[in-house]
Amino acid sequence: MKKTVFLILLPVVLLLAVSASAGTLKEDQDALKKAETFDQQLAVLSRIAEEHADELEAGGWEVSLRPDAAPGLPEGLIPEKWDDFTADKVNGFPGEYRGHKFIALYCASNEAPDFAGDLLARLPADMRAASLAEAEYALVIRGFWTPSGYSYIPPASSSHRDYVGLVFDLKTNKAVQFWSQRNYAKRSGRRSELSGSTLTDHGIWLAIRSQVLPELSYDLGGGAALLFGVTGKNCYLKGYEGEPADVTVPAAVEGRPVTEVDKNCFSGCKTLTGIRLPETVASIGASAFSECEALKTVALSEGLRSIGASAFSGASSLEEIVLPASLVSVGEKALNRCPRLARVTIGEGLEKLGMDMFTGDYGLACVWVPASVTNVNVAGLKPRTAVYAPKGSAALKTAQEKGLTAIACESPDNMPAVQYLTENGYTYRLFNGEAALFRYDGEAPNVVVPESVSGYPVTLMLEYSVYNLEHVKSVTLPRSIRTVYESAIYAVNKKVPMDIYIPNAEMTLETDAIGRYGSNSTPITIHAPEGSLAQRYVTDTSSEPLVFEPWGEGVDPNARSLKDALALAEKLRESAAKFWEKCDQQEYGWFSLLPAYDMAAPGAAYVLRMTQAQYDDLALLMAGPDNVAKVFAAIVNTQWNLPYAKASAKTAQSGEFSPVADGSCAVAVLVYRSDLIVVTLQGSGSAQAAAVFCSPANISKLTAETVTGIAARYGVTGECAAYSRDALDALLEEKIQTEPGK
Repeated sequence: MKKTVFLILLPVVLLLAVSASAGTLKEDQDALKKAETFDQQLAVLSRIAEEHADELEAGGWEVSLRPDAAPGLPEGLIPEKWDDFTADKVNGFPGEYRGHKFIALYCASNEAPDFAGDLLARLPADMRAASLAEAEYALVIRGFWTPSGYSYIPPASSSHRDYVGLVFDLKTNKAVQFWSQRNYAKRSGRRSELSGSTLTDHGIWLAIRSQVLPELSYDLGGGAALLFGVTGKNCYLKGYEGEPADVTVPAAVEGRPVTEVDKNCFSGCKTLTGIRLPETVASIGASAFSECEALKTVALSEGLRSIGASAFSGASSLEEIVLPASLVSVGEKALNRCPRLARVTIGEGLEKLGMDMFTGDYGLACVWVPASVTNVNVAGLKPRTAVYAPKGSAALKTAQEKGLTAIACESPDNMPAVQYLTENGYTYRLFNGEAALFRYDGEAPNVVVPESVSGYPVTLMLEYSVYNLEHVKSVTLPRSIRTVYESAIYAVNKKVPMDIYIPNAEMTLETDAIGRYGSNSTPITIHAPEGSLAQRYVTDTSSEPLVFEPWGEGVDPNARSLKDALALAEKLRESAAKFWEKCDQQEYGWFSLLPAYDMAAPGAAYVLRMTQAQYDDLALLMAGPDNVAKVFAAIVNTQWNLPYAKASAKTAQSGEFSPVADGSCAVAVLVYRSDLIVVTLQGSGSAQAAAVFCSPANISKLTAETVTGIAARYGVTGECAAYSRDALDALLEEKIQTEPGK
């Protein structure tokens, strides 16, 4: 009897489907609700999918196509008790199901099913059944609650929200499960909001479409390819194969325009360095490029309308981005945790920045905010980030009211450029005439931060700039630094003590700028002038491992102990190694005999003479590209316990070195109070510092014969005089006193 009724109704259904006039999607939604049988729902839905294909492909989610399922579903399709139901689990939607006719249903717990017209209308035409007679499979999305078992104070209960995707064979009623997702209950919050979140119909479609829809591949070469899902006339970028690097996404694949980048598309891709999107792309899904650590360049399409939450979160190499004027929405944390991101330009049109959009972007120097944006505070911007905005704009006013650095200008072209520079293990962010230390990755145990780099004074230490480096024993800051930001100098489970030298009494330290955490509690000693902000930092922190030690009472605050200056030797060692690889090792054999440093060495000195040309070679090597001589001289000139070494820091590099009258000069290898120094002595009595040696023991082997041997290897003949520490003090003191102006 049921079959007879079905056969009688079928022509009526088809007649209704054919004769119904085309209307708006909203009007057709009403027609779908009025359908009296499931077959009628399929017929009306088939017409909707054809007549509104473009609207449904581009969106249309504001109009629900999810009515209650009308009578007529095959008997036994939906289990009476889901708790007793089992299905084979497969890894993804089986490819053999594509091209076969489907019906679609939503099932919530043990409730009656809904007709999943939202999903069915977006399947390819060759997978949509217009009647039960031609249907082969049922696509069933089931949502249900699972008790979380979490404990709360005060007592409360909560549930996870679980979803599974099933395919039922309508002939056998056997099912396979191809997809599942759990939205976890919250660990804390209001009683009414503890349970897991419910997926929207759109959210369900985004979760399963990459598995269900047909796939296209676009060869990038080198074994890499882009994968696209076919949505109808268009397609979307859904993933990749191989190891893509610098990627230009095509505007179309096999004649189908590329309209979006799917959520999680490149998430976690370690090889992606660049991405360029065509004008056809209108949206970027959530987390599409999250955790792409190598991603450095991004070119977004002018047709881009939306960027999903956390789209570029964790892209730790990204330095600059321009958000196009076509943007309508940006999700929360879209650019979150992009530490190198230094310059952002936002196009006119966007009204609100995503919540916490820039949180964790501690390298962010500047951002252009157009007049259309009225809320900038929610973006997680720090006061040190300069907000550039048009004069009189709401954005500029909001930035000023919230204590942000606000600068009025009429165009993003007026915003200064930002660049990164890496030199000798230090990476700097250069902006607006100043350098900020971004990261130290060198191997020196004693880190001495330079005063300047490429003409930029080093004024800031950004977060994590000297962080969790087990080999670092001390950090010496230049007077030029005015602010050290949170977590800039930090030790984690460090087993050895650490010394921080701060010459600038006015230097500001943010909360937790210097410190340690972990299982070890070995001290960090901050050496700074009495009454300095650094001393106040130690007092206010009240952390037992953090110790303050007055540094040089009555001494120029620029002074640094010679022991700390030994860090310069690490640069010398690197330069020497490179030099040794390239030089004539027979001609420069003397270099291999240079003495080393040992704290237990006796005080003594050996002086030999060499020509100006010979000294120029030596000074050039020791100075290197970073002019170690100049930095060391600055230390010598301000150090109270080295009265003999007033250094002028002239090197052969600058051409300013002045030899004595006979064309020669003296090079002194000084072992003084356990410190090893190489200086030059001129006839006038002045001294020039060349370098400091710091390496494993052997200094006790330094004798007059050794120095003579060095001289001989270098082609220098003549006397080599040896001095005791006291004799050397007396000699140099006498010379300094005879020097004019000393």
